[in-house]
Amino acid sequence: MICYGKKHQNGIGGKAEGLFWLLEIGLQVPDFLVIPYDNFRNIIPSENENWDSETVRKNLLKYSLPGDDRERLLQILDTWDFPKNAVVVRSSVLDEDGGKNAFPGVMDSYLNIVSMEDLEDAMAKCAASAWSANAEAYRKQHNLDPLAKPAVIIQQQIEPDASGVIFTTFPQYPQEMAIHAVLGFGEALMNGEVEADEFYFYKKTGKLHRQKITSKTMAYRKASSSGLQSAYVESGLQEQPCLQNVVLQEIFENAR
Repeated sequence: MICYGKKHQNGIGGKAEGLFWLLEIGLQVPDFLVIPYDNFRNIIPSENENWDSETVRKNLLKYSLPGDDRERLLQILDTWDFPKNAVVVRSSVLDEDGGKNAFPGVMDSYLNIVSMEDLEDAMAKCAASAWSANAEAYRKQHNLDPLAKPAVIIQQQIEPDASGVIFTTFPQYPQEMAIHAVLGFGEALMNGEVEADEFYFYKKTGKLHRQKITSKTMAYRKASSSGLQSAYVESGLQEQPCLQNVVLQEIFENAR
């Protein structure tokens, strides 16, 4: 069963619940749907079964939507003008992005998907990444249930001038809010390939009181087919902030 258009609390995972919450408070969120955990339930073993992670991961890689769900997905994608407009696939494991465990960079995301074949492949790979060695190690380190319960988000993609992360609080500096951003897609920031421009605000006043602007030579842009490609940053942008003041202030107000 595909979750689309209204909040569905059961089995959609922490990231999807966060997206619904952002909608509820009136922020702009690219349209999305969720393939909930129920779709993968028959692949995930129970606590009483004998299992190994690699077998579960391989079975998830073989996953395909049942006929009714696939038809519903095609109907929704048609309203998004897919594949002319690209989509992204993101994980939403049931205990991901919760009150204690964020799983930063642990599961896989897939960007700029422009074919149904690539989309179905990305859905299965995204779900399977919840059972990767990296995810297994994270669960063990944080004393979490070893039986990961994946859900998957499919979301309309926007083509960004810049992308980044808002830190609405710093434990060390609770008086500050920070924005870290890069040109193009945020993949280069998330995987550590490039340094971000950093902007620091006082929470109470909204004053931008310090910033660090990096020299930029590479950014991720859309590839001609599915996926991203690295692109050279034109000389006029290399030493400029990737976000202008008016945009920074709007981001700050939304974050506050």
